[in-house]
Amino acid sequence: MKSRPKTKLDKVLEIIQHEPNYESFGYKGYYCVIKRMMFPGGGQLNGYVRIPEYHPYYDKEQHDIDIECHGGITFGPSELEGETGIFIGFDTAHYLDFMPFMAFLGANSLVLDGTYRDVNYVRNECKQIVEQLLKK
Repeated sequence: MKSRPKTKLDKVLEIIQHEPNYESFGYKGYYCVIKRMMFPGGGQLNGYVRIPEYHPYYDKEQHDIDIECHGGITFGPSELEGETGIFIGFDTAHYLDFMPFMAFLGANSLVLDGTYRDVNYVRNECKQIVEQLLKK
């Protein structure tokens, strides 16, 4: 009996099985967090970086933070549930981002045709945020 060809969702679900839903790590003195957004999220990973109290961005408004990252800063500066301190962060639920759980809900082709941003991608984006924070 022939098996059906693997769909994009099948391939992403295989990746997710080997990825953490939560990861924290230090990079150049900054504390970074990666969290998978479950329902009502789309199963995508979000990245966060804690801002030290001495940093100029610690008490700024989101629109005053000049950081380039995937989709721009979409979180904070704010407290992050389950963590201490003030964080900024980004999500991977933008146009042409593949959100695994949305595929289960019969999402349109824009969601299904998107690119899944895996844990390595999100980790690297967090590191790029830190590199920019160090220059501010």
